Parts: sequence; C-alpha cells; structure tokens
Amino acid sequence: MFLMVLLILGIRMLGLFLCVVGVVVAVGVWFIFQRTRWGRVIRAATQDREMLSALGVNVPLVYLIVFCGGAALAGLGGALAAPALALRPGMDAEIIVECFIVVIVGGLGSLWGAFIGALLIGQLRAVGLYIVPEWELALIYLLMIVILVWRPWGLFGRPQAN
Repeated sequence: MFLMVLLILGIRMLGLFLCVVGVVVAVGVWFIFQRTRWGRVIRAATQDREMLSALGVNVPLVYLIVFCGGAALAGLGGALAAPALALRPGMDAEIIVECFIVVIVGGLGSLWGAFIGALLIGQLRAVGLYIVPEWELALIYLLMIVILVWRPWGLFGRPQAN
C-alpha cells in the first residue's frame, strides 16, 4: 500500500517537474533568441546569411552551434520523456509527425506559436484519451485541418508576402 502511494506521488511529481522544466526551457530559448546578441545573429542568419557573412560573422559556425543546441534540446526532451513513455522501436516516426503538426499548428517561424501549439495538442490528446480514446490520434489531425483551413499560416505565423 505504501509503495503504491509513493509510486502515484512519484508519477504526479514527475508530471509537475516536466511542466516546470518545459516552461523554464521555453522562456530560456525565448530569452536567448530575443534578448541577446547571439539571438540577433541567429535571426539574421535565417534572414540573410550573405549579408551576415559580409559583416564578418562566420555563418557556418553559427549554423553548427544552432544545430548542436537543437540536438542538445532534443536529447534533453528524450531524457525527460523516457520515464513517462514506454520507449519502443518505431516511436521516432510518431514523434516526428507530432513535431511537424505542432509547428504547422503554431505557425512557421514562431517560437510562441510552437509553444502554444504543443500545449493545444497535449491538451487535446489528454481530453481525447479521456473522452474518445478511439479518436485520440484523429483529433490532432482534425485540429490541424481546422487551423489550416482557418489560417493557412498557423496560429502565430505570418502570411507569406508576395
């Protein structure tokens, strides 16, 4: 009995810990991109790498460091999710599809859009598992379809200029 209570509390504490870490990482990434010189360099590299190179910035090094940072964040996410998920072969395809849906729902190029999209999809999955478990996966695709019909550029994305 005592072990069951500890297990239940441990699972609840893990969920709370994951929520706190998720918010801290999101705010940290936002801070780096919006409030530091390095963030300005990264944003400039995405907009006009030739001009940034002409200003004396080593653009391939910027891309390498951003790739390594993204890989580190992916590794952190995998390490934090491993205790909560049953790891199995082939789960990479499921996760990459969900990641693409999060980006599409939030809008390309929008950090907060991806954050809000991930929250929406997570809540939709939770509600779907509770109310209609058979349709849980289909609800995510329906949300994506509704958002793409309503706003083809996503919730926080901007329409592409002609």
